[in-house]
Amino acid sequence: MIALRRLAAHVSRASRAALAGTLAVLACGSAQAADAPGPKPSPEKWELEAMYNYARCVVSLSPAGAEKALALETQSPEYRDALMRLGKGHGQCLAGSSVSHFEMGGVLFAGTLAEVLLQRKWNEQTLATTLHPPEPAVEARSEIEYTGMCLALGNPQGTSALVFSDPGSAAADEKLKSLAQQLATCVHQGKTLRINKAGLRAIIALAAYRLAGLNTATGKS
Repeated sequence: MIALRRLAAHVSRASRAALAGTLAVLACGSAQAADAPGPKPSPEKWELEAMYNYARCVVSLSPAGAEKALALETQSPEYRDALMRLGKGHGQCLAGSSVSHFEMGGVLFAGTLAEVLLQRKWNEQTLATTLHPPEPAVEARSEIEYTGMCLALGNPQGTSALVFSDPGSAAADEKLKSLAQQLATCVHQGKTLRINKAGLRAIIALAAYRLAGLNTATGKS
C-alpha cells in the first residue's frame, strides 16, 4: 500500500530532482513493469471511439455491473476476471462494432468504463470539485494507482477536462500533455512506468473515479 496522505501538497512542492522518478513513455497498450515484454501499438482514434461506444452501451445496460467491477483492486485477478465477464456478457453491444479484438480485461477498457460512469454522474465543473484528498486518508493499492491519483490530485480541473474530452483528439492530447508534466513527481524513485497516451488517460480516469466515489461516499465531494 502507498500512502496518499497530504499527496496534493506533495505534488505541488516536490521537485523532479528530489523524487528522481524514471519515466519511459512508450507505445504500449497499458501500464507495464520495467521488465515487461515489448510494447503494443497505440490505438488509433477510430479504435478509441469504438471502445468508448462499446463502453457506453455496456454501462447503459449494466451500470451496477460496471461499478462492481471497478470497485475491485485493480491489479487483482478478480478485477481482471470481472472486467472480462462484463465485456463478454454484452454481445449485443458489439453489433457492427470493431471493438471485439480489444483485451476486455485490460486497463484501457477499465479506464473507458470509468470515464463513462463519471460522465453519467457529474459534469466537468462538479467532477473537478470531488478530486481532492479523501478524509479519512486512503492508500493507493498499487504503483499504477498511486501515479494516477497523484496526477488527478495535482490538477483536478485538468483531470476533469480530460475525462470530458474527445478521446484521440488534438484537444485531448493537449490536456493529457499538460497533466503529464507532473509525471516525474508521480513516479516513485527507482520505478519505471511504460505507458502510452491511451494508457495514461485510462489510469488517470480510474484514479478520478475512485477519488470521486470516495469523496461522495463520505459527503465531502
